[in-house]
Amino acid sequence: MDKKVILNDIYRYYSPNNNFKINKRKNLQKKIKNKDKIFEKTILSDISNIFNNYVVIDWTEKNSCCYEYKILLHENQPILDDDIELIKFLNGIRYDLWIFVSILAKYYYITAEETKYFEEDKWIFNNISIEDDKIKKLLTKIDSYF
Repeated sequence: MDKKVILNDIYRYYSPNNNFKINKRKNLQKKIKNKDKIFEKTILSDISNIFNNYVVIDWTEKNSCCYEYKILLHENQPILDDDIELIKFLNGIRYDLWIFVSILAKYYYITAEETKYFEEDKWIFNNISIEDDKIKKLLTKIDSYF
């Protein structure tokens, strides 16, 4: 998609011109308030079907401008009650996929994250590229879906 088109959509809600800030903010708040819960659950269901051997979690916040989903990229691994318990079970390295779907315009964004945990209670978070062929195929399905 053209960068100019994306920026125009952003400026529709976040105008740099002070004269329009109040009106634009009201439009943004109205759009957020009217989030389509059925659409949100449909996306969650569809993503869960595509990533059927992975845990998919709805991380959407009430006042967010997007639907947000997190996928634990460890096949057939359930989420444990405690993040530290899970990451220790995963030998100190966890991989997640984040999917953000805009409610403001027809955009989505996908990123992958590596989380490392060390015994001295130190956490390191890094954005990573996906190298696994199986995950790449699933990402192709997600692209087709959106």
